[in-house]
Amino acid sequence: MGKISTSATCMWCGGPLDPNHNGVCPSCGKEGKNVRAEISETIELKSSLAYESRHEFWKKDKWRLILLILIVFGSPFLGFYLSGLPGVIVGLVFATLGYFLGPNAIVKVIEIVRGDAKG
Repeated sequence: MGKISTSATCMWCGGPLDPNHNGVCPSCGKEGKNVRAEISETIELKSSLAYESRHEFWKKDKWRLILLILIVFGSPFLGFYLSGLPGVIVGLVFATLGYFLGPNAIVKVIEIVRGDAKG
C-alpha cells in the first residue's frame, strides 16, 4: 500500500494545525481549518496484443492444369481412335493419371502469420 500524509492549516490565518485539532485556532482565535490529504501509490500495468493474419488464395500450377485439361478432353478421342481393349487400357491409364494430377493442378493455400507484442 502507498503512503498517506495529512496536514491542516487555519482557513483564516494559514497557521499550521494538527489534522485532529477541534475548536478555535490558537494563533487567530477563529474557527475553521483546511485539511489536505495526499496519497502516493505505484501502479504497474502489463498488456499484450496478439494478432493473426490470414491470406487465402487458389494457387494454380499452369502446366499441370493444361495437362489435366488435355487428358480429360483428349482421352475419349484417343479411346475412340484405338477402340477395343487397347483403347480401354489406355483410357484407364489416362484416367488414373488425371485422378492423381487433378488435386495438384489447383490448390487452396492458406498463409497464417501469428505474432504478439508485449508491453
